[in-house]
Amino acid sequence: MIWGAPLFSFVFGSQWYTAGQYAQWIAIWLLFSLSARPVIATIPVVGLQGTFILTEIVFTIFKVTGILLGAVVYSSALYAVAFYSSVSALLYVTLFFIVMHKTDS
Repeated sequence: MIWGAPLFSFVFGSQWYTAGQYAQWIAIWLLFSLSARPVIATIPVVGLQGTFILTEIVFTIFKVTGILLGAVVYSSALYAVAFYSSVSALLYVTLFFIVMHKTDS
């Protein structure tokens, strides 16, 4: 996540620097996505499928908004990926707290 762009340009050549920037943002998204797997596996066990579908609908709206913000407002594919990844990471953390709150009560 930290050395994506410099590492890509070192290994593949300077023309790959931009690909490394994309990889940095995607790595953040994938890290939080992987970390959320145990929480998502817990949802059917504790009977929170209804809550999960509602959060997924809301989360999808936020993710699409992030992509559109980057692509349309900033006219940048890199910004679209960055916004999507940032929003996704934040929403995975939010899902964790929602499930923890629901299972605690």
